[in-house]
Amino acid sequence: MPKFFKKIEREVKRVRDQAIEVVKETRNELSKDIAFYKGKLSAIGIGYDDEHANLKVPSSGESTQPFKWNWLTSTTGSNSDQVEAFKKIIEVLEAKNNPDLYQKLVSELNANTKNALDDNIKQYNITVPTQQTNDRKVTLINGKEVEFKKFLELLYKENTKEFDLLLKMLPSETSEVMKKEVTLKLAYDYFKGSKNFDDINTISERIGTSDIFEEYLGFNIDQFKSEEMNIMGGDQYSYLDFSA
Repeated sequence: MPKFFKKIEREVKRVRDQAIEVVKETRNELSKDIAFYKGKLSAIGIGYDDEHANLKVPSSGESTQPFKWNWLTSTTGSNSDQVEAFKKIIEVLEAKNNPDLYQKLVSELNANTKNALDDNIKQYNITVPTQQTNDRKVTLINGKEVEFKKFLELLYKENTKEFDLLLKMLPSETSEVMKKEVTLKLAYDYFKGSKNFDDINTISERIGTSDIFEEYLGFNIDQFKSEEMNIMGGDQYSYLDFSA
């Protein structure tokens, strides 16, 4: 019997030692990851919090903003690829210009990373470069110029073909701006009580903006004003009637 128990004891010790080695190996690999990403991010002026895997992103001047970004638990895509994409995005954010490049870079992010980017931009009010209209007009892919307000005039027409066609004729980066402004108007019209929910919800579903429409529905008047300035690049391009 004693030999039997000694054999079991040795086996338990062997399994335990193996488990300890696995934990050590995992911890070492994690430390390597942290060191790698910390070095990559520090090189572009982004502070890294080892304990919480959070970043500090430059905002304006010498100040920084907390930017929660857990690289180590990302479940999709390659972390190193995302770090490179994020590096380029930060450069655009710091310059606060080049909306076309910004939209292109964001489109290359995986879903998890893009969601994290969106959440943190909203939470910390980070300035994002936006496509500004020139003389209140936008240029279609065929070179034709169309007044921005024309899109809004067509929004509630029973025949949706002209609106949908104009939307398809916009360059991709301008289309995203247009969709946001249109969706903001839908939510604002509901906020004012001038349109019923079913009608505007149907439109937001048709143009594929249900997610931001749901967010805009919770806005108060000040948030509507602030968001339109963010979208259009300044209050001189306001298309919502805030006089009422």
